[in-house]
Amino acid sequence: MTPVALSVGSNLGDRESYINAMESELRLILIDARVSGLMETEPIGVAAPHPPYLNKIIAGQYGGAPRQLLESCLSIESRLNRTRDPNAPKAPRTADVDILLFGDVEVSAPNVLIIPHPEIRNRRFCLEGLMSIGPSILVPMSGRLLSIKELYENMSADVAAQNVSLVE
Repeated sequence: MTPVALSVGSNLGDRESYINAMESELRLILIDARVSGLMETEPIGVAAPHPPYLNKIIAGQYGGAPRQLLESCLSIESRLNRTRDPNAPKAPRTADVDILLFGDVEVSAPNVLIIPHPEIRNRRFCLEGLMSIGPSILVPMSGRLLSIKELYENMSADVAAQNVSLVE
């Protein structure tokens, strides 16, 4: 079994229902799942106006390979009506499941799978969610292992300025 961390997000339709559905499906493939609180965030890195996201971070143990987990994530997104437009990769979506971490493994298959997620340290909701469920989780970065706590405490000012609101 390998410790993994994923983010789930939705900014179209009944966002909370989509988040709950993604969490339920991931609980079927992860052992000892731990889940952050629900967070509302503004979209990052998009030019056109987009609705805000609801996000959660889910960590647990997984029994397969990184590519198998990716296929499961894509399948979950597809079942929840996620559409992909290669011309608009950051378009609003019903369901988004990103693999943030897969143990201390680094995977670099551009346009297919990159682990750790290349934006993990640039998304405050990822750092906050991971802090809430496992500050000692280790992230492989440039040949070093850094804890979530280290990344959180050293986040850049622009990441710290991102609006993340806990949803009750």
